[in-house]
Amino acid sequence: MVDEAEQDIYFKQAKLFNPHQNEHMKVFVYGAGSIGSHVVMGLAKIGISNITVYDFDSVEAANIPAQFYGPDASGLKVYELAKLTKQLTGVDITPMNGKIDEGFQPDITYNTIHILAFDNIEARRIVFEKLKDYPVHLLDGRIGGFNWEKHYCRCDNQHDWKQYSKSLDGTFAELECGEKCLWPVNSMIASKIVADVVKLSKATATNVLLYEEEPARLSIGHMLGDTIIGK
Repeated sequence: MVDEAEQDIYFKQAKLFNPHQNEHMKVFVYGAGSIGSHVVMGLAKIGISNITVYDFDSVEAANIPAQFYGPDASGLKVYELAKLTKQLTGVDITPMNGKIDEGFQPDITYNTIHILAFDNIEARRIVFEKLKDYPVHLLDGRIGGFNWEKHYCRCDNQHDWKQYSKSLDGTFAELECGEKCLWPVNSMIASKIVADVVKLSKATATNVLLYEEEPARLSIGHMLGDTIIGK
């Protein structure tokens, strides 16, 4: 009988997603709030261990209902999230405290995954402009009330980034992600983003970008209704 302490904790999911076969994956999450805190926890739960998180805010009482923080959290979000992630999953994330500005230089290593979970559009523009033209993946989650919107862009695909660029002036451009948020909406879009990371793992396992294995370029949904997906 296998000693429980030595048993691989991921054995039940191994045929769906085996983190030991995806140790090459590097994921960057920008924003540790309504969407980002759930995304980070979801990624760590499935065994992704190379996660870097950027944020500069502190946890406030008003964050507790909709974000992945408890009533005892009061420090900077990235450090509170790092503690929670370690406690609940055993994964050590890399917390990066600070604002994203024009001087920011992202990791543009081939096939890295960049997840935008900011509460404003301008910060999205900054990261996108830095990633544009490089062979990396960008996932962008946006929320507003019961609505959610998820974008995918392969940044070295000119058609992709032209379409994504238009979205920065589109439907959700004027919404502040934290302005109207509810836990089920946040966790729903976070789960869909994590699912996209799993899907991308199939495309990146052989270090090859496979268009047919990638997520839909645009997914739109409503928590109380059906999801509409547009390729």
